[in-house]
Amino acid sequence: MILDEVENGQMLSWTWKEQCNDQSRRSNFFTGLSRIILSVSKHTFPRIGSLTIDHHGVISLSNRPLGCDIHQMENDGAPSQIPRDLTYHTADTYYSDLLNCHDQRIRHVANSVNDVEDGQLQLGVLALMRAVSHHFTNRELRTGPFVLMLTDTHGSNIFVDEDWNITSLIDLEWACVRPLEMLRPPYWLTNKPVDDLLDENLVAYDQLRQEFMAVFEREELALNYTSGVSRTQTMNNGWRIGNFWYFHALTSFVGMCNLFTGHIQPRFVTDGYDVGQDASRGVSAYWAPDSAPFITAKAAERLNYQNRLREFFGDELKKQEIERAAEEEENKSEEKDSVEDKNRVEERNSVEEKDSIEEQDHVEGKDSVKGKDSVEGKDSVEEKDGAEGKDSVEGKDSVEEKDSAEGKDGVEEKDSVESVTE
Repeated sequence: MILDEVENGQMLSWTWKEQCNDQSRRSNFFTGLSRIILSVSKHTFPRIGSLTIDHHGVISLSNRPLGCDIHQMENDGAPSQIPRDLTYHTADTYYSDLLNCHDQRIRHVANSVNDVEDGQLQLGVLALMRAVSHHFTNRELRTGPFVLMLTDTHGSNIFVDEDWNITSLIDLEWACVRPLEMLRPPYWLTNKPVDDLLDENLVAYDQLRQEFMAVFEREELALNYTSGVSRTQTMNNGWRIGNFWYFHALTSFVGMCNLFTGHIQPRFVTDGYDVGQDASRGVSAYWAPDSAPFITAKAAERLNYQNRLREFFGDELKKQEIERAAEEEENKSEEKDSVEDKNRVEERNSVEEKDSIEEQDHVEGKDSVKGKDSVEGKDSVEEKDGAEGKDSVEGKDSVEEKDSAEGKDGVEEKDSVESVTE
């Protein structure tokens, strides 16, 4: 066991969420992590397993490939059935034993099955994981290369400086030699669990994955490997054929069902057929000859397990249940209040909109009346002007007529005078 103290840098997880959009910092981190992965996986090994140091300081590949997943499963009381001194010469035997670890967890962990339906789903998925394994593994790589991998590199095990240059790594005890095709980019780049990478989360992750792989390829070319299998091509091919998801499901004792139904099953079924619910009952029967009574017994075992917890913790569990019920009630009340507030706002907006329309109609009606009065006033003025004009013309005609009559009378009078004079 190596004990040391990290003096430089801080955990990447402390700043990742706030600064992960910083292109410069992200590039520094991707560069550093790529160099570490390439450096660690540079040398190949003849078998799959873990490195150990004996009392004489001699390092040898003589222990089983122990990752933190198997360690946690064994702590939960499930035997892995993998002897400590076992190493593997082929990849498919290693994959088979990992699937058997899932079997042992379901058989031996008291609360591994929630109910009958959940048990059928889990056993059905395990049966199908065995059936489709050859689609996600490469027979040409079954005997190697096998390379050293860091199986527990997450944000809290990586220390960086202010610019996200990697300064230290911790928890290296889970490093082990695995098949090269299990090499894959980190899944936590978007701060989401691997089984939550769906829809928009998957789109966001794939963008960062491509960015990481571009940096990884640049660093691999800079190392100028002249022989062996390209790490970049292996990882990109794994994403293309889907073994990124298969190997995550294989090493995740909690997330296997979600990963299978979310990413593996859709590659084979596109017509809406669901391995869960009713369909899983038929598939689960092929997990073992005693699948049906086993599931029933596991569902009853969970109930007994919960009862033992209540007896053991007593008041504490009751207190938690009361607090949980109160919290749920509060959330329902807040949700109800929110709906009522929304309805009130919508009703107020509707009334205001109606008032606005009525006010607008009133204004338009008033303007219309004013317009009519204006037109009628204009017509009245024009009519008056027309009448006055007519009177003026008639007056003029009358004057002219009077003048004409007077002129005629004058002429006749003159003629009369001249006649008398003669």
